[in-house]
Amino acid sequence: MDEKKKIQKSPTDDLSARILALEAENAALKAQGERTLTLKVADGGGVSLYGLGQYPVTLYAEQWARVLDYVAAPTDSPIRTFLRERGVWLKAKGEDAEAYKARKVAMIAKLDAWPTFVARPRKTE
Repeated sequence: MDEKKKIQKSPTDDLSARILALEAENAALKAQGERTLTLKVADGGGVSLYGLGQYPVTLYAEQWARVLDYVAAPTDSPIRTFLRERGVWLKAKGEDAEAYKARKVAMIAKLDAWPTFVARPRKTE
């Protein structure tokens, strides 16, 4: 009878093996670095783009077409131009909140020194 107990696997052995397999899979995914972008059809019929953040970006086909037409402008992409021109105002993913706030306050102080006839971005709090 003791031999039967030794041969049989306990449920905790199965759980431990499963946990080890999941930890190895998780480590492999983290080692890949940046996630790849994937597209799926959402339940509501929209197109969901996964891989940018925690949640997907979901738009209908017509909306994706408008975004793609906007990005595929004959000159430099309007989105890239916007990001380049306003980069100092944008917070980067992973950037320290206090460092961003300090940088923003410094930019507002510079704006206050501009002549009043110069068009400038609005202050944001």
